[in-house]
Amino acid sequence: MKLTKRFIKYAALILIISLALSIFPSLAADNTEIGSLKINGAMGNMRDGSFNTYTTVTAPLTLTADEKIDSVYIIFRISAVSFTVSSSAGSLRFEEGYLQYHADLGDIASDTLTVTFEGSVGISDIYAFGEGELPEFVHTWEKPHEKA
Repeated sequence: MKLTKRFIKYAALILIISLALSIFPSLAADNTEIGSLKINGAMGNMRDGSFNTYTTVTAPLTLTADEKIDSVYIIFRISAVSFTVSSSAGSLRFEEGYLQYHADLGDIASDTLTVTFEGSVGISDIYAFGEGELPEFVHTWEKPHEKA
């Protein structure tokens, strides 16, 4: 009986801490997300933070913000496709590979970008980031070295 009460107390404490971190994620990371991001003038489901909702994209997306976008983070729904990001400074092509893709824009960073996907694709979410440290939820995947 005594052991059961102790277990319940620890389980409740873990639950409270987990809920606090999910409700207040800014406490856990230095968030550089650009909040003024607009996607073709309509946000749709691409900014709701849910993997369960998505928007099917068949045409290029225009991303605009009040500040320079240094990187974009795209969460594909089921399968990733290659895409190109363009600005007035040039363009970069990113090869398919990961469902959660962080694209560092380097010299083409701008407050207005065009993202062109190869074919129709389901997008769960798109985030834009300025300079600084990325939030913890961003995965920066890299291909493994050929000889490890």
